[in-house]
Amino acid sequence: MSSRNIAAIHDRIDEEHFEVRLHASAIDALQRRVIILEAAVRELRTEAFGGRAGDALPRHRAPEVPPLRLPNARRRGRAHAPRLA
Repeated sequence: MSSRNIAAIHDRIDEEHFEVRLHASAIDALQRRVIILEAAVRELRTEAFGGRAGDALPRHRAPEVPPLRLPNARRRGRAHAPRLA
């Protein structure tokens, strides 16, 4: 019985971890979109105001996000990640 409870807890942790990674991937995609939009704004400012306003926005790089783990990764052998909190 306790092994089923432990397995259920592990499954829940895997699901939550997947959700966190999914959100991190969405944030990464949004950050990349912001970088593209900032570059477009820089180009428009350069066209409108010449070279003096072309570098008005800072250039950011989105942090690398590791690939998503599948929710049933526990069954195939768990790759341990750093724990949150």
